[in-house]
Parts: sequence; structure tokens; C-alpha cells
Amino acid sequence: MRKLVNSESSDVLRPVGFRAHIEPELASPVSPVIKSKRGGARNFANRTSDLISVTQARTFLSGIEDAIDCGRPPNVHKTLNLAAMGIEDEDAVQAIGQFMKSYRDWLARKGERLVWNWVRENPAGGGTHVHILMHVPPEFAPLLRRRQYHWLNQIARKYQTYKPRKTKGRIHTSRIGGTLKTFQRNPSKHRTNLNIVVGYVLKGASNDKLRLLGITRRHVDCGTVIGKRVGRWQRRRSKAAQSS
Repeated sequence: MRKLVNSESSDVLRPVGFRAHIEPELASPVSPVIKSKRGGARNFANRTSDLISVTQARTFLSGIEDAIDCGRPPNVHKTLNLAAMGIEDEDAVQAIGQFMKSYRDWLARKGERLVWNWVRENPAGGGTHVHILMHVPPEFAPLLRRRQYHWLNQIARKYQTYKPRKTKGRIHTSRIGGTLKTFQRNPSKHRTNLNIVVGYVLKGASNDKLRLLGITRRHVDCGTVIGKRVGRWQRRRSKAAQSS
């Protein structure tokens, strides 16, 4: 059985090769109802969260599992610093959506599909940002690296509401396992490194939830996030599977 996170019990959730049932839990702490500037169902302050819930973690982990199953495992970890672009947290979901759409549309023109999973954070002193685990076809990486700065400029022009003190470090990219092809050349090394990255991006869950998920990492306060905290790609089902 493939396994992505460490566990000490058979009752934990494993994101790869094992979907355990976990009883539904209460939502993360919720702030008072205050309407934000832009509006929209996901941009009300009553949709804020302070922690990653088990439901949200399961969404993220299932996205990772589906990515591996379809042959497009995450081979890149991108951190998009929205605060360094002058974007408020209440506009983060829309900005991330535009970034992912730009990637998706570009790859679609090359006959590829974008597979992604992300987790947002907004720690005190750190500013709003998002961790994105995605699959980048190695042959297109150089072109995408250049194109992404153009997309970031477009997003900043659309959503920027203040002039950031620091504009450097808008995006940071690291290769999971050291190279874009580690998942092919050394699957064991890739899984080990993916395990570490997954634990890192889910650190916003409480210690109890991290233990339940089998993640050997302590909770870190990742701040209050407005709107959607966790996102994942949607796997297309075949017509045969849909009709069954």
C-alpha cells in the first residue's frame, strides 16, 4: 500500500491508497458576520476560518491521491505571496483562481491538463499567501517559468489595493524531490519528499487533527483566512463511470 503520511494507528487517514471514514466535525472557529468590500458568497467575513478542518484536509489529501492515480503527481511546490503583490486577503481566492486559470489555459493549448491542490495562510507578520502543489510537465517548465511573471503582473493590476513595502518574493518555486522528473526516476524519493511537503502545508490544522490525520508535525498558527481555505482540482470521470 502506498502511504503519504506517517501513522501510529490504523485509524488515521492516509491520502494515498486508503480512504478511511472520519466522522464529520464542527467547522473551524467562525468570525462575526461582516461584509467585505467585494462581496460574493465566499467573501463574507462569516466564512473566515482559523484552522484547517478535517474535512478540508481530506479534500486536499484526496486531491493529491487523485493526482497520483492519474499519473500527474505534484512535482512542484509554489508559494504565491499575495501580500507582496498588494492584494488583500478578501481578494485572495479570486487572485488565485486567475493564476490557476492562466496556467490551465496555457497547458490546455499544449494538450495538457493542470492538476493542482492549494492551501491558503495568513499568519501575523507574514501576510496572505498560498501554497500550491501542482504537476508541471518538465518539457514546458522553462516556458511556464517566464509566462508566470506576466500573469502575476496582470493579477496585481486587477486586484492590488495598496502599494506593498516589498515587491520581491512574489512567487517561490521548489521541485519536490529535487527535480521535475524525480517522480519518474525515483518514486520512493518523490513520495518521501511529497510526504514532507504535504505535512508542511497542512500545519494549520490543530494538533489533534494532525494526529488524527497521521501527520507527525505540530500545529502552527497560520492566521485567519477569509473564504475558501483549501482548494483542489476536479478529476474528470469517464462516461462509463458516470453512468454506473
